Amino acid sequence: EEDSLTNTIARLRGQCEGKTRQDVNALQQQLDTISAQTTTLREQELQLHAALTTNRAVLNDLNTNITRMVQATQQAQVAQDLWLLVDGRPRATGAKRITFENYILTFYFHRVIAAANMQLRGMSDGRYALVTREESSGARKTGLDLDVRDAHTGRTRSVHSLSGGESFIASLALALGFAEVMRAGTGAGAPGTLFIDEGFGTLDDETLSRALMTLSALSAGNRQVGVISHVQALKEAIDSKIIIEKRATGSHIHVQ
Repeated sequence: EEDSLTNTIARLRGQCEGKTRQDVNALQQQLDTISAQTTTLREQELQLHAALTTNRAVLNDLNTNITRMVQATQQAQVAQDLWLLVDGRPRATGAKRITFENYILTFYFHRVIAAANMQLRGMSDGRYALVTREESSGARKTGLDLDVRDAHTGRTRSVHSLSGGESFIASLALALGFAEVMRAGTGAGAPGTLFIDEGFGTLDDETLSRALMTLSALSAGNRQVGVISHVQALKEAIDSKIIIEKRATGSHIHVQ
């Protein structure tokens, strides 16, 4: 056993020959320094990880806000376009201006004109048809002004150029057209009632006859038509009448 220890000591001395004894205190200082640096790096790693998490959250919020902003911009553009349309200010250069209210009125007015022209052509023997007036370039378009197309001349002119009798049948046609559109809006089977006050005295015999034919056709089609007039030809042509006579004792009404 003693020989074994002696051999071990000799072997260890052989391993230590030529080697310098290290300063343990210096090594401990290096170890302490490296440990401190490691701690610092770990703290920095945690800080960077926290900053990365925060930045990712900020990026997600930013992307969400960008998406919302794009949607809001698109909605704002739609709203602006709609406002320009409603206000009658088209985006296209040179486009005719028409307000939303007049657009709706024009839509129904065209239906009234179409129905009125069916009556007007009959009462004018195919001569006249009502048309909407084309506005000059750049004008604010209303779409509610009327002209008349004359088949005899092939020209379109102002409705103010019509004679008294012609103006009456044009007005009568418009009234009939308006009543027809209103009647259609309340139901195809709904009866309509129309009262016409005077104007027949301005018509010549031929035009008066055609006007009476039109009114008679309306009456036959489940439409009640009342005419207020002093024209003798109407009194003779209309079977059912409410006659008002002025007497010294006052006005008297009787049904005939």
